[in-house]
Parts: sequence; C-alpha cells; structure tokens
Amino acid sequence: MTGNVEGEAYWSARAAVWLDDTDALEVFGGAPGEAAIDRLDPRPGERILDIGCGAGNTSVAIARRVQPGGRVLGVDIAAGMVAGARRRAEGSGAPVSFTVGDAQVHDFGEIF
Repeated sequence: MTGNVEGEAYWSARAAVWLDDTDALEVFGGAPGEAAIDRLDPRPGERILDIGCGAGNTSVAIARRVQPGGRVLGVDIAAGMVAGARRRAEGSGAPVSFTVGDAQVHDFGEIF
C-alpha cells in the first residue's frame, strides 16, 4: 500500500505558512482542542498517538497530562510540520516525540 502522495505534497507546501500562523490559529482552535483533550481524558502512564500533529501543540498538551510514565508520539505527513513541532516542543519537558509518516500506511509498532 502506498502513501498519500497528494496529501504529503499539499501539507508540505503549506507547512511554513501553517507554522508561522500557529499562534493565531490557536485563538480559534485552542478552546475546541482543549475540550477534545478533556474528552479524551489522558491519564498518567498512557501512550497516545496524535495523528496529523501539525505544529505539535496538541501533542505537547496531551504529553503533559500523561506524566509520569506516559508518552505521546505525534505523526504528520509533512516533514516541515514535524520539524516545526520538534522546535516548538523543545524545552517543554513533555514526554513527546514526533515522526514523519502517513498514518494510513505507517508501521507504528517499531517506534511506539
């Protein structure tokens, strides 16, 4: 099975703009995102996969809730998004890591 070539191209082309606008996007998406995280109810020790992690804000927020003993893996189809997520997460102290992959076909068994 092959990956989503069109999706990768689309998000790769938009990664820089998305990352530049992340703080502004949080004004609109922050509250619904927090509500979704609350509904998920992450708990210490859990391992959670964040598909389509974008700039990594949600991954970091969830990772803070799974401490101690848990961790979060953020995955995005666009390498630029993952690079931005890694930069934003640096120094957060949250147990989070990021990888580039198409969640439709990626084998997470080896890394998560």
